[in-house]
Amino acid sequence: MLQRVLVAVAIFLVGLPAADAKPTAPVTVELHARAIAGGYEVTLVATPTADVPAMELEIGTTHVSTPSTKAGQPRSITERFAVGPAEGRDVVGSATVMVGGHRRNAPASIHVGVVSRLPDKRRETIRTLPNGTRITEVR
Repeated sequence: MLQRVLVAVAIFLVGLPAADAKPTAPVTVELHARAIAGGYEVTLVATPTADVPAMELEIGTTHVSTPSTKAGQPRSITERFAVGPAEGRDVVGSATVMVGGHRRNAPASIHVGVVSRLPDKRRETIRTLPNGTRITEVR
């Protein structure tokens, strides 16, 4: 009896379709930065790995829709970002395409300017015990 149940379960499991990998956009996205007076000029280059009916490119506040694009044909947009001499910022861009009736997005990011230094996480507190002994508490 147990053998029949195991065989039935095995047949059921084999008949199930395999789970697909997480779907992604068939596009490679790169960001390139170039220093200019008062900041940086960042260019997003999106290259489809398959023919796409349309593609939306976005970087910062710039949004561009492109017509159908053949595989391997790059499309690009550029935006300027004001960054002070002792400042830095992260810039995010993306390409979005329709695949099988679903929107798929390929993002990329780049840091321009200086990297801000994070404060040390180690904090010390000096405490004095009732007998006068001083100890350092580290958290």
